[in-house]
Amino acid sequence: MGTIMAAAVLLILLGMGMAKLGVIRRQDVQVLNTLIITVGMPSLIFLAVWRSELNTELLKIPILAIMTVFGCLSIAFAVTRLIRSNPATAGAFIIASGFGNTAFLGFPLVISVFGAENLVYAVFYDQFSTGLIGLSLGAGIAAAFGKGRTTVKEILGNIVRFPPVWGLILGFLVQGAPLPEFLVKTLEYLSSLVVPLVMISLGLSLRTDALGKSLPLAFCAAGIKLIISPLILVILARAFNVTGIPFQVSLLEAAMPSMMMTLSYAIRYELDVELTASIILITLLLSTITLPLILSFI
Repeated sequence: MGTIMAAAVLLILLGMGMAKLGVIRRQDVQVLNTLIITVGMPSLIFLAVWRSELNTELLKIPILAIMTVFGCLSIAFAVTRLIRSNPATAGAFIIASGFGNTAFLGFPLVISVFGAENLVYAVFYDQFSTGLIGLSLGAGIAAAFGKGRTTVKEILGNIVRFPPVWGLILGFLVQGAPLPEFLVKTLEYLSSLVVPLVMISLGLSLRTDALGKSLPLAFCAAGIKLIISPLILVILARAFNVTGIPFQVSLLEAAMPSMMMTLSYAIRYELDVELTASIILITLLLSTITLPLILSFI
């Protein structure tokens, strides 16, 4: 795991270096993310689901994931009430504490640690919780605490237009069915783009100037996301008797740093952007320590 995290950090630093040197402009990261989300990620998810076999353990994972996210959101909300944060700060703190980077960072790490054959567990964790809930409840929380507005129609539209969701649906529809070899090979080529491009994209997106701002709250959010979240998952996994690889993959996903999309929500709904950026960066840095430690105990 240490070697894998070191390689991931190196790719992230490469992205940061290219941004600093002007090789790639930070505003160009949107093009890179579009390529990942619309082509690479759906291909990766489609292949993972198409090659999988539905089993009881797999069907339990969305339940664990959803309950873990709601647990973190509830704790974060309680913290903001306790310290009497203003709405913009509270909204940023809650969404950044509750939603993890389960796809952009989670998928590459799961593939590296557990192999592509076990990625389907991460797909179920991400798509049925962080993905769907993040696109719906995440936007709703941001709108409730911020200055923008959102509607049920808009939220449903975001989910329907989210390409990874279609990768999941299509994977289910043709699960186990024979596909032309050239099509499978094409999807494998597209899937192979995800791991390196995601890490470089993270490096391009990171805002190092966020460090030093709202540090107490940022570290509090890191505690919820990197420590409490996996602890909740462990308790739920024992209650639902989820063990082995399904448990280990779910635990890794639960321990992911904060989701990058929360920064987009913070900007759109006028939440505390600096706090959100600080939480994203700090959780990512600290996860290089917490993730190997968590996996060393299982």
